[in-house]
Amino acid sequence: MYRIKNGEWKYLGNRISNGKVSSIPVKVKNADLESFKILNHLYAKDKNNVYFQNKKIISADLKTFSLIDDLNAKDKNHAYFLGESLYGIEPENFFSIGNGYTTDGKQVYYGGKHVYEADHNSFQSFAIGRAFDVNHIFLHHEPEVSICDLSMKEVEEYIEHSFKCEKNKTLFRINHMDTEKRHQLLGT
Repeated sequence: MYRIKNGEWKYLGNRISNGKVSSIPVKVKNADLESFKILNHLYAKDKNNVYFQNKKIISADLKTFSLIDDLNAKDKNHAYFLGESLYGIEPENFFSIGNGYTTDGKQVYYGGKHVYEADHNSFQSFAIGRAFDVNHIFLHHEPEVSICDLSMKEVEEYIEHSFKCEKNKTLFRINHMDTEKRHQLLGT
């Protein structure tokens, strides 16, 4: 998260100490105060540079840099995950499939890593870090189950169970939030 503090742009990074999380403001070096634009909670740019958190992305092309989701970005020369250049990926065709998955039209990626054995033509994500194609069900960037070994009913049950697990994790997080945050999230 970006903030102005003492006339300088700062990135608030989290630090865990003695079981407590605290935000530590770190200066975004050489950031232009007037032209600085926050793109999301991780990326920003000004008239001179593109930034990931408090670090300048040296290889970024300022004019063509754009986000494709919260963690991934591209410009005319590179694709990026968490501010790091991903080499071997065609940036002009790099886009988000959803739930952390991306593709360049030839390969599928999760967290900047190639999803081996993925068929990019049939690949679909159904939850964060969960996807399937004509051959497999994936967990992150690894095949978890071969669809060939399952009946259609078993595939449907597997995906439904994964949805329920994700929904239950989300509900657990919501139920363990403080009351004010829970009401804001749920709109009650």
